[in-house]
Amino acid sequence: MSDARPAGRVLDLLRLAAGLGVVGGALDVATVLLRRAWLGQFTARSRDVLWLAPLGYVLVFALGALLLGLIAWRRPRFPALWLTVFAAAAGIALSVTFLLLGQRLHPAALGLLALGLGAQAARLAAAREAATLRLARRAAPWLLVALLAVAAVQLGGRARRELQAAAALPAAAPGAPNILFLVLDTVRAASLSLYGHPRPTSPELERLGREGVVFDQALAPAPWTLPSHASMLTGRWPHELSTGWFRPLDARDSTLAEALAARGYRTGGFVANLIYTDYEKGLARGFQRYEDFPLGLATLLRSCTLTRRLSDTRAFRRWLGTDQVLGRKHAAVVNAEFLDWQATTGERPFFAFLNYFDAHDPYLPPDDWFRRIAGHDRPNHLSPFRRLGMAGRHAGMRPADVELERDAYEASIAWLDDAIRQLLDSLEARGALANTIVVVTSDHGEEFGEHGVYLHGHTLFRDAVHVPLLLWAPGRVPAARRVARPVSLRDLPATLLQFTPAAGSAFPGRPLQRFFGDSVPAPEAPVLTEVQKAIRMPEWYPGAHGALRSLTDTAYQFIQHADGSHQLFAWPTDPEERENLYRSPPGRALAEGYLALLREVAEFPPDGPASELP
Repeated sequence: MSDARPAGRVLDLLRLAAGLGVVGGALDVATVLLRRAWLGQFTARSRDVLWLAPLGYVLVFALGALLLGLIAWRRPRFPALWLTVFAAAAGIALSVTFLLLGQRLHPAALGLLALGLGAQAARLAAAREAATLRLARRAAPWLLVALLAVAAVQLGGRARRELQAAAALPAAAPGAPNILFLVLDTVRAASLSLYGHPRPTSPELERLGREGVVFDQALAPAPWTLPSHASMLTGRWPHELSTGWFRPLDARDSTLAEALAARGYRTGGFVANLIYTDYEKGLARGFQRYEDFPLGLATLLRSCTLTRRLSDTRAFRRWLGTDQVLGRKHAAVVNAEFLDWQATTGERPFFAFLNYFDAHDPYLPPDDWFRRIAGHDRPNHLSPFRRLGMAGRHAGMRPADVELERDAYEASIAWLDDAIRQLLDSLEARGALANTIVVVTSDHGEEFGEHGVYLHGHTLFRDAVHVPLLLWAPGRVPAARRVARPVSLRDLPATLLQFTPAAGSAFPGRPLQRFFGDSVPAPEAPVLTEVQKAIRMPEWYPGAHGALRSLTDTAYQFIQHADGSHQLFAWPTDPEERENLYRSPPGRALAEGYLALLREVAEFPPDGPASELP
């Protein structure tokens, strides 16, 4: 029997909660990791999930146990009733977790199964009450100790590995510059005042542009995060890489972080896109410090399948009154993580990669920034894009909804631009900016229905792939230089490595320094962008019918479709790409040349002829 005293009754329930939480969380983690190993699925969970998930279940169950225990404080039937109630609730919670991890079920079926399993848990607990509580008293302390040991090993091991990697670095060349690589996730060039947008969305980038080099026609290698980032860190085209919708970057190709570490650089990555730039996507290779999921309550709740799914439901979002993502990492946090690390780098040069997520949907800038850009107050913090879902957006977004989303998107960009200003001001105050090369770009753009689709990832229209790119390094790059020639972000590793004193380049691509001189570079081959076939996307999406590839030169953009419905746009005179010239005989004749080039690209090995593409 349980302790008859009220405090003892509560302690009995708390011990049981702790034991069930650790075991349930461990099973949740094991199931998730097995699904990743067997099915190749990304988990989108912190590296610390091994102890965060069990801790999350412990806290959830302990909260429930404490509530029941307090209610039962003066109830004499506690052993027979309240233990049964708690066992039923815990059984329902754990069964929901594992049913959610399995195949998709109708909510009614899921609820019935969970209730049935919860009833069985209650029956077993009532029949073996004394044994259940005795086991909880003995096991709970040891399980909690084991949980703390796992946390200590993980956190301590990560810190130790960073120290060892830093200690093993070779000497850096004298005068080697710092490199600050800023990626503004989902920011398209068309929404920046740097590129002529009438709203003042990027005054800080405009200032940097007046003192550096701005590339007016920079194109992302892909219209979504993972392959684009992988290309920017390896210099490889997406089709040469292992990355896919459910595949990370493998270790076949060297990364920019690895190359700079070999030159004596301290390397740190600080990322806010916790979907496609976190540790399990392969982008962390070569970084001695890689900060993705911050330790905190939000990451704790996102580590547990039960609380994770609850926080994602539309009903829960409506109840909260916001579509803000639980645990979203804003620019201020990314900046703080970087600045804390930079203070430890000492005399060594650093390479820092910062990924900002503030312009990604849902677009929810602070109200004062929304008012500053849109000129009026935002009606609410719910996103029409997320409210309607994919089918609803296709069926017909109201113009007012599109305008609201675009206003919020551009206000988010302006807010992010100000965060960059604050970051650079902090570095300047530390005296660390004078010898720093600053690169600002984006991994892809965003669409607001210009071609019947929204967001990004499944088309190659200019709004999806035309991105900002500027280089700022007084004394190392010319000031106030605008480059009109189309260029690819794939050239960034070769470009940045050329700024370091060590000779030679370990990366494919052509350094962008070729545009720094006064002479006009010779004509170049078109710039490639590409995207794999869309997964589980409706048929009206261009990428749903197969992979898309595009070539852009100074006169045209050609988009190759798997079903033969190709597109050719004279983008300098038709920047919104409204007129498909491929429908005309002259356009089809021009397209044959681009198709021939694309056939060569597919047939060439990764290090094919230099004439294939720049």
